Amino acid sequence: MSVLGLTASGGSITSEPFPVPTCNLLDLKTTKLILNVTRDPVNGTTCGEEKAIEFVLCRDAVITFTLDGADVMGGIDGSGVPRPLRSIPLAAGLHGVTLPADVLGVVVEKLARFEITAMDQGDPQIREVADGEIQNPIAIGLCCPSAIPS
Repeated sequence: MSVLGLTASGGSITSEPFPVPTCNLLDLKTTKLILNVTRDPVNGTTCGEEKAIEFVLCRDAVITFTLDGADVMGGIDGSGVPRPLRSIPLAAGLHGVTLPADVLGVVVEKLARFEITAMDQGDPQIREVADGEIQNPIAIGLCCPSAIPS
């Protein structure tokens, strides 16, 4: 940093370079999510638990979540009500996108890429993107009572 004209001779005062503390708009905490699914061969039902992908916003932002480039339904911050995960305004802080166990299907094991895009609410020119993967290993066994119909 330099400050001009502060000495008696009109010279400048210059300091050593120093980092200016900043934060990334989007900090993805969950880069890999495993959604375990159990398929019951006796009654043909499947079951599994929903799980959340966690991230931190440094400033208020609008987020969009996609799975393999496509829009997806899910919950935000523990809300049990699924909604389209597109253009959602969120305050700065820790957040979670909750996905159902069957988001990748329940017949074949899959690996999919997800992407979260955050756009700063104060300056829409500032955007950050983070990505990760979701996997759904399918096990054969007896299913839980709250089964997902297949």
